[in-house]
Amino acid sequence: MAALGADFVSLVTPSYFRKSLTDEALIGYYTDVADAVSIPVLAYNAPGFTGMTLSAKVIAKISRHRNIAGMKDTSPGNMSSYLEACGEDFDILAGTASTLFPAVLLGAKGGVVSLANAFPGPCCELFAKTQSGDLEVARRLHFKLFKLNQAVSGSFGVAGVKYAMEVGGYHGGNPRLPLRPLDEQGRQAIRKAIAAAGLV
Repeated sequence: MAALGADFVSLVTPSYFRKSLTDEALIGYYTDVADAVSIPVLAYNAPGFTGMTLSAKVIAKISRHRNIAGMKDTSPGNMSSYLEACGEDFDILAGTASTLFPAVLLGAKGGVVSLANAFPGPCCELFAKTQSGDLEVARRLHFKLFKLNQAVSGSFGVAGVKYAMEVGGYHGGNPRLPLRPLDEQGRQAIRKAIAAAGLV
């Protein structure tokens, strides 16, 4: 990927043999990969997909590695402990639109959020308003995007995001197999949620 021009490696936690994946094993994993690649590594903490949650101890250690630049975090309720534990040059990014507002308020540097694939403008506006201190506007936008995000990716996952992209004017297409595209009931639910958010 580095040879093809990638700027970063997004590295999800391993998840097989979870009982053996101690903090020390995870620190070793991220350190070994970061030592071996020529581009910076971003840890991807996605316990909803892997069943593994990086501990604050792991973040405290890997965040000080010269080639580990940050982390995308989709875990529930761990942002504060990560921000407190991490090194100064380690950028933590919210992993969902549902946590972007509180995460940036706490000190996260931004987000990598699936809803932005369909509606990048409102997601960027939420980030900008939060950063600039226009918190009342940001708060209202957060609740609108939170509700929409729950209706799209929260309810329908990848297929929901891809269909929302189509509604938003982009090419989403079908999810890769074995995931299935939405049925008409799911498409109607997403169109209704998008309309309720005032984005169509």
